[in-house]
Amino acid sequence: SVLIPSRARTELLSRIVKQLIESTKITGSLEVCVYVDDDDTETLEMCGLLGSVVTAHVRPRVGYENLFWMYDELSKIATGRWTWFLNDDVKIYQKIGDDWLGFLSLQPNNILMYPEISMLHDSVYIREKKGPFPIAPALSWNIKGDTRLYGPVDEYIWGLLRDRWQWEVKWIPGLIVRHDRPA
Repeated sequence: SVLIPSRARTELLSRIVKQLIESTKITGSLEVCVYVDDDDTETLEMCGLLGSVVTAHVRPRVGYENLFWMYDELSKIATGRWTWFLNDDVKIYQKIGDDWLGFLSLQPNNILMYPEISMLHDSVYIREKKGPFPIAPALSWNIKGDTRLYGPVDEYIWGLLRDRWQWEVKWIPGLIVRHDRPA
């Protein structure tokens, strides 16, 4: 399951969903859960246009400072074995022939995954520890009693799964995520 909070950026949401679909060979296993503010009709309409892989979760507006709460809400409706925490303002790239979702399907449930390369504007991070956009087994933060996510989610997931529980970290070969956060 890919979790994406989105507000009033329908073009970006459409782009990332299309890139997710194009970057895997097993789209029947792809689920994109989008947090939509209850006053954002444009994003809700876009979710309907993006097809059956997208589920809109309409909730009250809580603001960007509560991004971790939006991810937590989305994780409760997600049905996939894995949870990927993304934003609507990222672009993903995959080497031809590679398949990030196929790679994930072969991994054990006690491992923390990341894209092999992360980019923020012009900065490039290769196999970054504590990198952005973690991919973790679904609800893995609940295993030992943590019942919800805290923010920032990428730091929380690393601190819990890697630092506290000593889980192995792997990077998905050929998967590149570029975060083009508005300035």
